[in-house]
Amino acid sequence: MPEILLSVLGVIGHILLSILKVVLIILLVILILILLLLFTPFAYRADLHRHEEGFHGTAGLSWLGFVFRLRARFGNGSNDLELYLFGIPLRKLIRRIRERKNRGRSGKTAKSGGRTGGAVKSGGSGDPAVKRYAGAKKKPTVPPGGTGRDQPTVPPVGTGKGHSDRTSGQSHEKTAESGPRKQGGSDSRSKIKEVCGKIKDGIGILRSDEYRPAFEVIKQHGLKIVRHIFPRKIEGSVVFGFEDPSVTGKALGVLSWILPVIPEELRIVPDFTEEKLEADVKMRGHFFAAVLLKEGLMILLNQEVKKLIRAVLSGQSGSSEKKTEH
Repeated sequence: MPEILLSVLGVIGHILLSILKVVLIILLVILILILLLLFTPFAYRADLHRHEEGFHGTAGLSWLGFVFRLRARFGNGSNDLELYLFGIPLRKLIRRIRERKNRGRSGKTAKSGGRTGGAVKSGGSGDPAVKRYAGAKKKPTVPPGGTGRDQPTVPPVGTGKGHSDRTSGQSHEKTAESGPRKQGGSDSRSKIKEVCGKIKDGIGILRSDEYRPAFEVIKQHGLKIVRHIFPRKIEGSVVFGFEDPSVTGKALGVLSWILPVIPEELRIVPDFTEEKLEADVKMRGHFFAAVLLKEGLMILLNQEVKKLIRAVLSGQSGSSEKKTEH
């Protein structure tokens, strides 16, 4: 009896040890993947162009060479996004799997149709009953008031008035189409002005005496994040301008935050005379997820930043309560 118990306990211990080995291997693999994600660089590249004919370009993100690659092509209303894992395009792989499934389904339906198709032969075109039915169904249609020869069918011709009505309708449609476009352009300008105003108000709140320590923390670690993510190589030019010169000045003030980290090869030229946005930019760079995680935690775990976040959230909730009361 004790020998049986010892053998059973030995089997149970062997099973538990094997399960523990599998769990430890899985945890080790997960730990290695996390370390690779944190301390292996993500490389990116982009080629962007913006002119009067439209916006187009290419962008890509890769990790460990062929292990993970993301490619994007966009421009003039057409976008193409492709994801590669170990050099295999996932979209093409999914497409091939679906095609094989569809072929298998079509093959099954063809086999089922071939089995049941032989049973229905009396209703074919050679059946005399079908011929009689078709002959009875096809009767000459004669228009009222005479035969088909006496009254040939002539398409009605519209009068000049109707034609003018149609042209006026088309002109009304054109004006209706052109109206929303102009309105959409003004809406976009007003949205840009609104966004610039909100950014300016937010910067003013951060620079106040109460939240200046939080502003300093965000500025310090935020600049580190921007410098780390910023492309190692960037060249080209960007020319921008708005219809209102004051909006151009506000946008330039916002851009002044990142001007110290912009390389000399990239030229940013404001245009205060007209509304314009033209760009030809090529950039290359890489970043580490560990640096982004560290600097982000340094910002979020700071007590002054937590105080600022609580104040912003309470302000938003108060504004929403006021809106509901009205």
